[in-house]
Amino acid sequence: MKLLGERVWRYTMVLFTCGDYLGGKTIEQHIESEGDALKWLIERCKNRYHVINNKEKSNSSQVTLLLQKIDEIVSDNNGSYYEVDEQTLTIIEKKQREVAERAEKRRRRAEEQRQQMTTLIQEEMKPPTLNMILLGSRNVGKTSVVNTILGIKEQEDGKRTAHSVIRQGSVGKTEITLVDTPGWWKGFPAFDTPEAIKEELVRSMFLCPPGPHVFLVVIDADASFNAKHLDALTTHMELLGEGVWRHSLVVFTRGDWLGSRSIEEYIEGEGEALQSLVEQCGNRYHVIDNKNTDSGAQITELLEKITATVAGNSWGHFVPDEQKFKTIEDRRRRVEERARLRESQVMAKRKTFRGTVWFR
Repeated sequence: MKLLGERVWRYTMVLFTCGDYLGGKTIEQHIESEGDALKWLIERCKNRYHVINNKEKSNSSQVTLLLQKIDEIVSDNNGSYYEVDEQTLTIIEKKQREVAERAEKRRRRAEEQRQQMTTLIQEEMKPPTLNMILLGSRNVGKTSVVNTILGIKEQEDGKRTAHSVIRQGSVGKTEITLVDTPGWWKGFPAFDTPEAIKEELVRSMFLCPPGPHVFLVVIDADASFNAKHLDALTTHMELLGEGVWRHSLVVFTRGDWLGSRSIEEYIEGEGEALQSLVEQCGNRYHVIDNKNTDSGAQITELLEKITATVAGNSWGHFVPDEQKFKTIEDRRRRVEERARLRESQVMAKRKTFRGTVWFR
């Protein structure tokens, strides 16, 4: 609300939805019991509020009452309407122009990079197989990207990916192996991620021998991306070893949320953190419209960008550190041994306890 200026409160009313959840409570009882924060908001809006019961959509009286309250606000403001401060509007429009200019420069640079790589890629040089690993925080749509690439129409079950999972298929003449990995909590660095999840990220590189050609860094375009998110992503990428960024490409999901904005405008408008990530990936990025999964064009373009990334790395794959895999497997064996020992100790203790009870 601060972005709109102090005057905005004169034209504001709090609208509560899902009034059916109140049960036998009145909205006033809810306001008073909820705490100081909600009461502050109501007072800031000059005690103007209304509640709608979502289960009573046919009840027109609640809409009539809402419109009456809105008329009262208009009357209190002598029929005037809220106007954005001219200086604020000027600043916003200037920023939008600057973002649009930078976005166009980024788009042209990406297109030039693409054209340069296209001249190097001949049909017979295209790799017959592609190994890819999808990385990202929780709920950004990694599994959705896998299904879209492979043309899988099945309904996602909504379950979290707990282990790295191999999915295989083909697009045209190219055999594709995709490894879907568990996500970390968004905004939390690797230090705060459970060891089991970090091990799965590292293990993913050994599930597609001889190694991944590309890492697809998945970001949801309907959410913010700040320095905290960049730090979290960077610390998890560092687990995979040096040189990982040369093989990485950013894939934005939920592109339908962008509306009329281009992905370049989103990158430039979101701030330095996202721009830094895209630059670390060599300005390689792609956006997927999740509402238009039947469009083969967006997957064709993504595979062209992936192929260009592979060509830029002399058609080679990322070489994972075998020592990392050995360390993980050794630790896993020790954990399993200790787990079995603990289980046997617990079972023995329970057996002793049952024997003691029976004897008594």
